[in-house]
Amino acid sequence: MKLYKNKNWCILFLLVLISQQSLAQETDTGVWLDASVSKKYASTNVTFYSEFLTNDNNHSIDRLGLGVGVSREMPHSLELGIGYLFLDKNKMVEYEQRHRFYSQAQLGKEIEKIKFSLRERLQVTRYPENDLTKCTSIIYWRNRLKISYLIAGSRFTPLVGVETFFRLNKVAGSERLDEVRYNVSILCSLSNTSIIELYALLSRMPEMEQFVMGISYQITI
Repeated sequence: MKLYKNKNWCILFLLVLISQQSLAQETDTGVWLDASVSKKYASTNVTFYSEFLTNDNNHSIDRLGLGVGVSREMPHSLELGIGYLFLDKNKMVEYEQRHRFYSQAQLGKEIEKIKFSLRERLQVTRYPENDLTKCTSIIYWRNRLKISYLIAGSRFTPLVGVETFFRLNKVAGSERLDEVRYNVSILCSLSNTSIIELYALLSRMPEMEQFVMGISYQITI
């Protein structure tokens, strides 16, 4: 009962977002699945991860991804990292291979039972040369804020989050603010080394709105 009351605010947060008037021209639903395996060496973490995304009202595979990331813990709850992700994007007729590189900084802060996590990421995605008319890469500055409620003695942690995607190399006719994602989720600690996250996500883009249900599994070895 206590957990139910503590996560009421998360449910209310999602309902308010969904009830807002949308300017998107199309709507879609999908499922996102991802898993990661991490190994820690002193203050350095090496992570391998994979992802599987669907779209078209969950009737089509959107993309597959495999990646690796390296992060290092710094003083004052700061973490710096770099990474690479290979993407196999479904273009309906055929799959298109893309290469994504990123660097990021993440800062965490706890105040009483509330934990704040802010991540700033610079992301560059390389496309095949014949895919875009103006450029062969897209650069985003991604800002993500997560707020979680820490429940003493519980394996469950509710959280809410928002992430913005700002396009840095703007193409004529596109918007700088290319996407905003809102999410609510529940983290469940399965053991001292593994966590599963169940989440609902609302993605708003200039010409489309997508609602996603997702599962994320993380393990440290």
